[in-house]
Amino acid sequence: MYTMINSIPAQSQRMKRMPCQEAGFTLLEILVAVVILSLGLLGLAGLQVSSLNNNQTAYYRSIASQQAYDMADRMRANLEGVSQDDYDNLTIAAPQDCFSSTCEPDEMSASDYDQWRTANAALLP
Repeated sequence: MYTMINSIPAQSQRMKRMPCQEAGFTLLEILVAVVILSLGLLGLAGLQVSSLNNNQTAYYRSIASQQAYDMADRMRANLEGVSQDDYDNLTIAAPQDCFSSTCEPDEMSASDYDQWRTANAALLP
């Protein structure tokens, strides 16, 4: 019995010393963890910026595609102007408004080009 009584205080003394030796994180370990976390957050911010940039590029590409379809539809509506090559080498010279009055195929092609160019200027950078 004597050994049990003597062994209990010895064990309790060891238990009391252990928490003092292993006090938890040191300041250096916390600093390293903060640096690693901040690098990860900077990487996420970079990915977010890249994602926004690619999203804007995709938006402009879809607008350009819609504008190309718009001009193709205009050309399908004016097949006589297409057959006369009125859509080749277009120059804008104050075309007449073909919505309120009738136009010849060459006037319609110039009006289509003017409206298409105006829409492109408004929608695309």
